[in-house]
Amino acid sequence: MKKLVSNYLFWLSLLAFPFLQSCDIIDNPVKENPGGGGGNGETVEQRVLIEKFTGHRCNNCPNADADVSLIKLAYGDRVSFISYHVLENFAGPNPILPTDFRTPEGNFIVDFFQIIGIPTGMVNRIDYTASGTAHRKPSGAWANFMDSELSRVPIFDIKINPQWNASNRSSSVEIVLECVNNFSNDVEVVVSAIENGIVAGQLMPNNSINQNYVHESVFRFSYTPAMGVMIQNNWIVGDQDTLSVQRNVSADFDANNMKIVAYVKQASNQRILQVFEVPLLP
Repeated sequence: MKKLVSNYLFWLSLLAFPFLQSCDIIDNPVKENPGGGGGNGETVEQRVLIEKFTGHRCNNCPNADADVSLIKLAYGDRVSFISYHVLENFAGPNPILPTDFRTPEGNFIVDFFQIIGIPTGMVNRIDYTASGTAHRKPSGAWANFMDSELSRVPIFDIKINPQWNASNRSSSVEIVLECVNNFSNDVEVVVSAIENGIVAGQLMPNNSINQNYVHESVFRFSYTPAMGVMIQNNWIVGDQDTLSVQRNVSADFDANNMKIVAYVKQASNQRILQVFEVPLLP
């Protein structure tokens, strides 16, 4: 362990949006400097992670994407998104919609958090308990949590330093986690890769199929185990820990449109404490 001494008002109308119907299972925005905030006198800003559960065969899921767009417009880069395509009924391929965005890590996450209907999501994993359902929040409710989450006093800063080797499509990432307010709990760090701008089919709310739908923030893989790497420490301001991870990137993925999303969460209750993202290609 190394130690170093070291409200944009959201559209009020959005808060009045009704909760969007889900598909039921039958059987002041601020942009941080790339790489992270804090350090060198910079202010560390609290950020939010929204994990969206979706599927290209779910006709209500494009409505959730519309909510994502509004949140991005209001809060900019202070909110990160990861879109997990999950559940056989809604994300499994068929002859008309053959793309399969499902992943082993996404399947693990959906089972762990007991996601049984989509679209739905988690905002910083607020309200999670092993036996409860309050953490599963409809997309129309996500905006209601933005101001309170973004106004929290940050506990950690995350810096992401990626390296890319185009010749063999290998990527290595160094994550530097720094404590900026004392914290006496163990944490877990998760490092994921997402891809934007993927054109593929999507079932629409009127049950038509848009074969040119643009899928954003699609979860591709995790550099770490799905639940992260444990870091045990009685954190004091200035404490740092470094995590280095590597992964080869499939030729099917467009590295130019990929991002690394790293987040730190409290190990005991899954509460996400901070998140940051940077492009995969430095």
